[in-house]
Amino acid sequence: MLLARSPNISQETYTKYRQIAQQQGYDLKEFTLTSQSNQTVSLAP
Repeated sequence: MLLARSPNISQETYTKYRQIAQQQGYDLKEFTLTSQSNQTVSLAP
């Protein structure tokens, strides 16, 4: 689970934390994004 204080994070930040999770052994196949109110960015896995 990745939580942020804002509904918007940069693609760079999102990718960085996905890489960290994967390096720690987490399987990201079932990782999903949840749409947030006031979200203005569209993140790609």
